[in-house]
Amino acid sequence: MENTPNRPADVVLIGAGILSGPGDFINPVPHLSFVQGAENVDFLKKRPAALIQNHLFRAMQFSDDPAQLRAWMPLMMDHRDPREPVAATRVEHGADVNFGHLTRQLFSCLDAQPNTDIYL
Repeated sequence: MENTPNRPADVVLIGAGILSGPGDFINPVPHLSFVQGAENVDFLKKRPAALIQNHLFRAMQFSDDPAQLRAWMPLMMDHRDPREPVAATRVEHGADVNFGHLTRQLFSCLDAQPNTDIYL
């Protein structure tokens, strides 16, 4: 199972049956950056203008509206002091990797190898 520039390691490991499909350990989730305090809000407000020059960030949204932030992240907005300035940016096309699931698959493969002991 050699990794080559044309075949990334995850493709090789999935093809060899060591890892299940990426849908089992990579999940789509919006990417949020949250700040609190006037100075941090000012910084975050300027950040999208610089980042949207890159096509990966063109859809980035900024908000300092508590109602919008509550819609984006209800648990983080619960019980906040309404006088404290807060803001966030959001990009819909983020991803989350379930490293626990990925690790269990890799260790399961190692455990099945002859002459391989795993100590935790």
